Parts: sequence; structure tokens; C-alpha cells
Amino acid sequence: MRQYFDGVNKMMAVIQQLSYNGQAVNQTLITDYNRGFAYIIQANINAQGCARVPTEPFRPLCIPGNATGGPLNYGLGSETLRAMSYNFQVGDVYNYMIVTADTCVPITFDQVRRSPDYSAMTTVTFSGIQAGISDRSVFNVPAACLTAPLGPTIPGIGRRSLHL
Repeated sequence: MRQYFDGVNKMMAVIQQLSYNGQAVNQTLITDYNRGFAYIIQANINAQGCARVPTEPFRPLCIPGNATGGPLNYGLGSETLRAMSYNFQVGDVYNYMIVTADTCVPITFDQVRRSPDYSAMTTVTFSGIQAGISDRSVFNVPAACLTAPLGPTIPGIGRRSLHL
């Protein structure tokens, strides 16, 4: 999975390969908070090859005010980062994350959702982080997707893990 985030232009792109029922699925998710949609681009999703779903609003803060946690060192030897560990709850979702202490860049993130209908846990560890976006075309939404069928809201789509 490759993830791109542009906080200035309020966009996020995720290029990923998933395994669904034993089948490989290549998928791109482009979230455009300005338009209010996340675009799911996938060859066999429909005739247009994409669908769109409403997103939650863009939230500019890194860590919510109700988060608790403290400082830690992440890594070994010369590769150690000064970091901060946080945990916070939003509704039925428990969030645990580690970010760099000076710039709030995500290092790892765990999310546990408990509801009467289901429970789910997501773990994301970031690597290869670099400042800037080398290829802005990752945010280009194909023209056919702009008018693609509108799908139902999917829990978590359009919600950035850093900004719950």
C-alpha cells in the first residue's frame, strides 16, 4: 500500500492491492475533501471502473484535545525517533497512535471498533515517509469517476486516521 496525503489541498490517495476471497484486487482510493467524495477506482467495480461515496469533513487537527499519552523513543540506536504515544476514543472507536514528537508525522496507528453488530481492528505502520509529494498525479480523479454511481457511505472512508 502506498499512501499520499496533501493537507494543503485537502486530498488523500491510497494505492493498494488487497486479497478478497483469495482474489487479488488492485484498488485506488482518492479522497477529495473539497468535493466531499472518496473515489474508489477498481477495474471490476462497475462499467465505469469506479464509484464514489460521501466523505466526512476534513479535520485539520493532528491529535484531538481529549487524547492522553506521553513521550517515548521509537526505534533502535541511531535510527531512534523522539515520538509521542496517544490514545483517544471517538464514539465506539478506540484509537492508539505514535507520531514524531516534533512534526506529528504518523509512525503507527491502531484502531479498534466495537459495536453491537461487529468488532474490527486495523493496524497501520508507516515506513518510507518523506516530505513532499513526488508525483501529484496520484490525486487525479478520472473524469468518468466524477459522475460515477453514488454508493452508500462506508464507515471509515474519508476519515483520516490522524484526524478522527
